[in-house]
Amino acid sequence: MAARLQQNDYDRFEDAVAEYFGVNRTAMRCMEVLDRVGQLTAGDIARETGLTSGAVTAMLDRLERVGYLRRLRDASDRRRVLVELTAQARQMVDEIYGPLTEAMGEFERYSDKELMLIRDFLRQGGAMLVAHAARVEKQRLSRDGGAPG
Repeated sequence: MAARLQQNDYDRFEDAVAEYFGVNRTAMRCMEVLDRVGQLTAGDIARETGLTSGAVTAMLDRLERVGYLRRLRDASDRRRVLVELTAQARQMVDEIYGPLTEAMGEFERYSDKELMLIRDFLRQGGAMLVAHAARVEKQRLSRDGGAPG
């Protein structure tokens, strides 16, 4: 129950952040991946987020129009197009997530061993959620006769 309630709190925060940026939660997932990983191709973003390539392309177009990301040619392979957050987006990310990062200092009261246990719990829980998301997606496809959502 505590994990479900924490997820609700997380969702509330992410909804507020998406509203602040003026985008939807799916766009925020894309921006989170770019913030965490850096430059990626649209295909990389699709794999990281579980979205279709078409959905990613449309989302990237919207994010580029509002000035949150830019596309650039890969210096080592000019055929590849990479996507990265703009300085404007990074500044907004810092404005929103900076105070949260500072507040995370409260976790310093936990020992390294306790933090590793929490990390392992979160990773195992995340893996479980991904596996069950795949199960639900498979069930939906089976129910709908294989038609994509």
